[in-house]
Amino acid sequence: MFSFFFGQEEINDKLSVKKCEEQVEKCVIHNKWIQKAIQFLTECSNKIEDISSESKKIINCKFCEPSLFPHSRAYYRIDEKKIYLCANRLSINDVFVVLKHELTHFIDDKLGFDFLVPEIVACSEIRAAKNAECEHAIFKKKCTKKFAYDSIKFKYPNQSHEIIERIFDKCYNSKIFLKDNISFLSSFGFNNFK
Repeated sequence: MFSFFFGQEEINDKLSVKKCEEQVEKCVIHNKWIQKAIQFLTECSNKIEDISSESKKIINCKFCEPSLFPHSRAYYRIDEKKIYLCANRLSINDVFVVLKHELTHFIDDKLGFDFLVPEIVACSEIRAAKNAECEHAIFKKKCTKKFAYDSIKFKYPNQSHEIIERIFDKCYNSKIFLKDNISFLSSFGFNNFK
């Protein structure tokens, strides 16, 4: 499916930081969705050179110590407005999917999602899983629900199933645009999002 990402390495080999950066660059150059996401997040022009340059400011590959988010292949830092990909936990195959997942969280943050509210965190996980890991799944809803649950179960172990079940359909079916994000978020019954 994404044959231009594969080199001589085994698909399942973990990446060096340099290889991770090369894969990110290929994703940025070859994928329109990623280009549009970076344009939205950085407000840069639509020239591929500008998008590529801006992507380096918000997407970083690094070696992640085992104690750092031990269940994660990547993470988005709200306070820094940056995405970190854990090169040593990724294969070449993983980079595109993980990048789309984390860019979805970054977009949700820019749209005003309050990541201190469990339901909003879960909603962003649903949107990210649908957009990334489960994009081409045969049983897309089931896949999305599983990935979203797996993403929040460590943060909200006693509430994760109930939260996902309660908000799943609304978040799964959302088509959020900047102009209507507040009404969408308000539909959860929360008034302050940021």
